[in-house]
Amino acid sequence: MNKQNEMFWENLEPRCILLGLLRNIWLVVLSALIGCMAVRVAANTVYSPEYASQITFAVTSKSGISSAYGNMTAANEVSVIFSEILESDLMAKRICQELGTSSLPGTLSAQTLGETNMLVVTARSSSPRMAFLMVQAVKEHYTEFSSHIDKNAVLQILSDAQVSTTPVNALDTGRATRLAAALCAAAMTLILVVLDISRDTVQTPSAARNKLDGPVLVSVPHERRKRKHPVSLLISSPAVSFFFGEAFFQLRSSVEAELERMEAAGKSGGRGRVILVTSVAAGEGKSTIAANLALALAKKHSSIMLIDADLRNPTQASLFG
Repeated sequence: MNKQNEMFWENLEPRCILLGLLRNIWLVVLSALIGCMAVRVAANTVYSPEYASQITFAVTSKSGISSAYGNMTAANEVSVIFSEILESDLMAKRICQELGTSSLPGTLSAQTLGETNMLVVTARSSSPRMAFLMVQAVKEHYTEFSSHIDKNAVLQILSDAQVSTTPVNALDTGRATRLAAALCAAAMTLILVVLDISRDTVQTPSAARNKLDGPVLVSVPHERRKRKHPVSLLISSPAVSFFFGEAFFQLRSSVEAELERMEAAGKSGGRGRVILVTSVAAGEGKSTIAANLALALAKKHSSIMLIDADLRNPTQASLFG
């Protein structure tokens, strides 16, 4: 009796667990979809797109004699000074006047492009239009501050600004979405497996011996009805498998041995031999077991009577046609 509540790994049938997962596969799919939606909602809530617009200047020396090294050195010096001017309150005031805003709607930066004499001014904002207008404002007013930059350097526009159509900090949610879907699906699969294992069900003959108070006479394999032969699962039908029919012949031998043991012990109560087949709930196979056991006994004994005592839902008539 104490073994009934104990956990035995031999009581578990992987096929039963797999079938349970397949029956509830919609929960696994739903969990994966919820994970995807959670990532998308979180990304749209936290994520703020940022757009950039750029204008490129070429920095050259005013002196008659210029070299690539001199131009590159001048570009580096102008980059440092220009960055300070862009971050100054005076430039911010000029841009705000140009845009008609009370505060700068983004950030401005200047840096040299690699080891060249090209200077790139970049405006970043949450609006692509504002980023473009900020760069245009720098273009319109940079000549006012050219005297403060470098007296020996000249700024020439190489490429004008363009309106950005894609954010520079584009969010790649594909990998995060796939990872969230896999984790949620795995978590739901684990929950379903744990729930299936924790249920007090009989899945194997070993579980029947450990959980039930009676002996295990035989284990009848699962037999699937074939579409080409839509007949009842009777051992008299050629459509059933050999193992299915052999299980009932083994059951007949076990029942006969048990009846002989009871007669020898004086517990038969007379000459009549009555076998009762029942189950706890409907649809557990008691009608199929009773019908096939009767057929197996009839192949050996001359007179067998099968009585359907289910008055609410009798099925023996339909089984035998």
